[in-house]
Amino acid sequence: MEKLTREITVAPDAPQTACDLLARQTGLTKGRIKDAMTKGAIWLKKRKGKLQRLRRATALVQPGNLLVIHYDAALLALVPPQASLISDQGHYSVWEKPAGLMAQGTQYGDHCSLLRQAEVFFKPQRQVFLVHRLDREASGLMLIAHSREAGSQLSRLFQQHLIAKRYQVQMLGNILTRQGNRIDIPLDGKTALTEYEALIYDPATNTSLVTVRTEPAGSIRSAAILTSSATRSWVIPATAPATRIRRDCSSKPTSCAIKLLLIPAITLL
Repeated sequence: MEKLTREITVAPDAPQTACDLLARQTGLTKGRIKDAMTKGAIWLKKRKGKLQRLRRATALVQPGNLLVIHYDAALLALVPPQASLISDQGHYSVWEKPAGLMAQGTQYGDHCSLLRQAEVFFKPQRQVFLVHRLDREASGLMLIAHSREAGSQLSRLFQQHLIAKRYQVQMLGNILTRQGNRIDIPLDGKTALTEYEALIYDPATNTSLVTVRTEPAGSIRSAAILTSSATRSWVIPATAPATRIRRDCSSKPTSCAIKLLLIPAITLL
């Protein structure tokens, strides 16, 4: 059984532990159930409350509780790359997210996410709140808030463009020969401004290293080649919603990373 989703309402005569009940209802071994719990693939909703991840195999369930399992054996078998803590500011922390690590989990689990790695890193554990996003394929700096108030303040700074993000992108082709460094083509009917600077060109690999700044302070979408009747366009990978770098060119990106976050001071009472 490689993948399944099952919702189970706990009956009065059901086994008392979530692990026993799920093993009986799904046919999965208790070992697999415990592994899925540890990795965030099992959820519990009590009579009053919302769905929350259930991680303790010995947790007791009550009649009327709802157990949900989203089991994907291939996903649970993944061994994620490890993020690195760059700075601990108490109310928030700064992390270097490697390529291949998600920012946050899905209903099928969260062991391959930065949020979960940060949650278990601190002793004692802290609350973790996602402030902004970065695609799994991209590496770079990310902020994680450790209180709702800190998360709200940091999100507001992003919305007000008071946190500056700088992207470094390795592109195929010689970008040094291109004229101009500013693209202001509207995106999806909205104003979008992208400024870029080609730093170096390596003829051995036919790649250019480019620094990118986007406005609004948004993101750069997954790598793709876009075509229209008159232009060929390239898009740099990073976060969403997107600010696309679009130009009459034939280059496309090979990698992307956030190399710098300029963060104003925040004050929490």
